[in-house]
Amino acid sequence: MKVATIGLDIAKQVFQIHGADKAGRTVLRRRLRRKEVARFFSEQPPCLVGIEASGSAYYWARVLGAYTYNKRVNYIPPVAQHLMLLQTLNRGVSEERIAAALNVDVYAVRQKAKMLDGICDEVVGLLRDRKMSPELFQVLRKMKPAIQIATVELMILRNNLSVAFAKTRLALTPPDLLNVTSVLVKRGCYGTLKTRIAEDWAMLRGFRVRRIDRRLDANLFRNPTEPGIALAGLDRMPARRLLGGRGFEYVIDAGLGAMVTDYRNFRLNVFDSNANPSDHFADVEDGTAQVIHDLMQLPAYKQLVESSGDGGCGAAPQRLVAHARSTELK
Repeated sequence: MKVATIGLDIAKQVFQIHGADKAGRTVLRRRLRRKEVARFFSEQPPCLVGIEASGSAYYWARVLGAYTYNKRVNYIPPVAQHLMLLQTLNRGVSEERIAAALNVDVYAVRQKAKMLDGICDEVVGLLRDRKMSPELFQVLRKMKPAIQIATVELMILRNNLSVAFAKTRLALTPPDLLNVTSVLVKRGCYGTLKTRIAEDWAMLRGFRVRRIDRRLDANLFRNPTEPGIALAGLDRMPARRLLGGRGFEYVIDAGLGAMVTDYRNFRLNVFDSNANPSDHFADVEDGTAQVIHDLMQLPAYKQLVESSGDGGCGAAPQRLVAHARSTELK
């Protein structure tokens, strides 16, 4: 079958090729390394090539435009990509199936689906058909809606939709006009691994994340090729003591206070190769669990568990914090 349209998913090293005939049927699907792209397209018949709008899209437009077979390069703006993905998901197609069809990681699909989270509708409308880097939304998300709109309108007026321009506006924005971000788990996410919650939070803010879930026990040791710094936020002392002797160059143990007396405190312990967490926490035992257990036996907390429908996850700490705040205001 003759290829009529080719979609090119550009990346740093490995590119995805998806070809369709005039009827829209898939007739070509390949993975190419960066150095193979130009040669591959030089061997293809005349067709329409679609490239996602990104920083390197302009470079590849020039490369592909050098061949006589390719007279047009069709850019798909990031907002249009996002809306097409949501339409596909709303039709019942799973994230895993989309990722398999595009030959990408499922987390890339999730990141693309959440691209406009925190972006007001007015900004989406202004940027719907415009070419810009998807990273722009990561900057705009940190602003309140009114500042998002003002920033985008100024960027359009100056014909400058660069991420650098948006970051400059962000740096000049007063703190009271910025959105406060948090890693706290939202209602409805109970039961989801906290590593997954943290991963999604970091990805939405532009971090490159590689999550590896492994059980922390006496048999876990760091591989020499893995990062040497461990950032841990563990609740229980036995697990925190296990951090020692795992092969990390540095262990950073961080945590928030859980009780009325220390809920606003932030604790930070840093251990190097000469300090062992197991020695530091040797005589420290957990007391929070028993206090929470006792509180959950009270009628008010039992009623809260029944009304929330989430098993009471976080009920006692939430009420403790509320009590502490009300006491502080008196």
